[in-house]
Amino acid sequence: MRPIYIFVNVLTLKLQESNPEVVELNDSLVSKDKGDTVSGARKRKRKRELERMRLWRKSTLEINELIQQQQIFIDSDNIANTDLKYILSKNILTKFILISEMQIDVTGHIYGISSSYDPGIKEICCIFIPNKWAIYQFNVYSFEQISQYQFKNYEFFGWIHTTASNDSSELSHNDRFFHTNFVHQSQQGQQQDQRVFVSCSFTPDSVSLSAFRLTSIGYEWGRIANAGKANKLKMYSPSHYEKVLLLVPDFQNNNVCYR
Repeated sequence: MRPIYIFVNVLTLKLQESNPEVVELNDSLVSKDKGDTVSGARKRKRKRELERMRLWRKSTLEINELIQQQQIFIDSDNIANTDLKYILSKNILTKFILISEMQIDVTGHIYGISSSYDPGIKEICCIFIPNKWAIYQFNVYSFEQISQYQFKNYEFFGWIHTTASNDSSELSHNDRFFHTNFVHQSQQGQQQDQRVFVSCSFTPDSVSLSAFRLTSIGYEWGRIANAGKANKLKMYSPSHYEKVLLLVPDFQNNNVCYR
């Protein structure tokens, strides 16, 4: 026959699965035996798993609510006078938002095609989300993956990433460093003036998007900063980057995000 304390331990675990809020209350009913120490660890692990499930469910509901309300805003203030225009169809953007996390940065590589009659008009047809080595830092991706994946002869345009910051009107320090490395290490530097960075910010009631590109001065500043030559680094200037026009039309693009 089983000892009574083991029977109580099994009973509390079953109660915990049906009602996770009684985890701490059941600790006083379990004997302080070696076997009960293991069960306590299992209960704490179970509680953490349920907490992660609650956060994931809450984030999913919030994102779905933003999509249903069509609260998507494009930052079009102070657009640079260039011929570049990037077109991102709403269904691809919606797919990217739905598979993203509001608390974790998610980065994707942007691929598309240029217009035959106007090379400055670029349609984003695919967002590829590579593997990431960390959770809360987006600048830990493998740059070699860019050359490994080519989708239907699409051109590589740049990258997009989500952020929990409410301000997407300026390019952050981390984004500048990463974008410079992104262009140089991916062997895409021959067209660096056409490499775009799209910031997707989750604000309390909407999703805000801004598109940037680094100027030649900005690339040189980022190259020196990434090389660790701080003594030769000049003060950062807003002239190191400029905004480009990003359009989000309602037409449906048959391509989606790849993960």
